[in-house]
Amino acid sequence: MNLKSVLLVAIGGMLLPLISCSPAQRFYQAQSEVPQKPWQGTSGKWGGYSDKKLSNGGHKVMFRGYNEPEQSACAYFVTVRAAELSVLDGETEFFSEGVTTDITLEESNFPMRVIPGYWDEVPFVEYISDGNGNAIPVNTYRSIWVPDQRIPPHTAINKINSASLSINYRGRGKKYDSISILKGAHSNQQKLGRVSIDPRVVEVLKAR
Repeated sequence: MNLKSVLLVAIGGMLLPLISCSPAQRFYQAQSEVPQKPWQGTSGKWGGYSDKKLSNGGHKVMFRGYNEPEQSACAYFVTVRAAELSVLDGETEFFSEGVTTDITLEESNFPMRVIPGYWDEVPFVEYISDGNGNAIPVNTYRSIWVPDQRIPPHTAINKINSASLSINYRGRGKKYDSISILKGAHSNQQKLGRVSIDPRVVEVLKAR
């Protein structure tokens, strides 16, 4: 295997987790964490779905993403979660007035910080003689000092995407087919990745 092949294998190994980690795999989860100020970027630990039971026997379902996933994905995931809840309630359909979406911009101010300097090992090629006048390359490493890095103060504008959906089983609003929604989510119909559905719901889908 030549050097080019080694590099391709190494790069492929690094890219594989990034390619295979879809929005559904990263973000479709019960919300348990939210970012603490100051924050920026995104994390698979932040956001997800939440819900509360309504007095009419239905649910208000919410999905929130911090910079990611996008608003359209939040709207889709909240619908999938509503379908899950309806099946867990023993229903195969639900009714709703539709998904409500919202985008909130939140400002985070970062103070100046210093990343301490450190020693690093970098590849280095030196040449030695073979005794016959030929120079032989030898791969080795050389220690270099990476100086302190000063990060100036800056402000990040973060986007909080949210979607909500109130569902009922009394015929109020548009009718949604829970089984079709869940089968589509389980088969990556929306190209957002295969949604990890509650195992109890999966058993119901298998019987359909």
